[in-house]
Amino acid sequence: MKPFLPALCAASLFALAACGNDAEPPVITDPTGTPIPEDTATPEPVPMPEPEQTAGYCGAVSASGYCGVDVGMTVDEARDAFKGGTLEGEDGEAESSCFYLHSASTDQPVYFMFVDGIMNRVDIQTPGIMTEAGAEVGMMLDGLVRLYPGGEQRPNKYVPEQPDLVVEDGDGKYIFETDESAHVSVYRAGISPGVDYVEGCA
Repeated sequence: MKPFLPALCAASLFALAACGNDAEPPVITDPTGTPIPEDTATPEPVPMPEPEQTAGYCGAVSASGYCGVDVGMTVDEARDAFKGGTLEGEDGEAESSCFYLHSASTDQPVYFMFVDGIMNRVDIQTPGIMTEAGAEVGMMLDGLVRLYPGGEQRPNKYVPEQPDLVVEDGDGKYIFETDESAHVSVYRAGISPGVDYVEGCA
């Protein structure tokens, strides 16, 4: 039987070659099963929309400002410089020496205090907006102290057993307030006199 083996192999190879020449190219279909013509041009990639800018896209809070708004700016300068959308408030009608403008974001609102028309501080009341060292609302006081080992613990005006942590930074400072469970409840950053006001503009 061995003499016939080469002949059988040759016949098999010939048949495969013939099948390969006659085979139709695979049909490409879309997800619905509809054939797609071979000459269909590749669609241009659709650019992803830019994320809506909110305060959360502004980076870290520093003792000199946040989101493009720096201490020392006027109201108009702050409105123009703010990178988180728009700043809202009734500063045009207010004759008080102290007032706030706030971001339009409802998820992570940010408040900028103006004293005599000059930006003095930024107030953060929600988690997710961090300082340059990584501190944020909700973290434990002991973790905060590890981030700022040079900070000074001072009694809170209304809850002395719950200390504030005050961190000097150049001409400005951070003031972190804690709640009954020793978590950071709010913090503010900026310059005097505004950053020292315990009750905001009240």
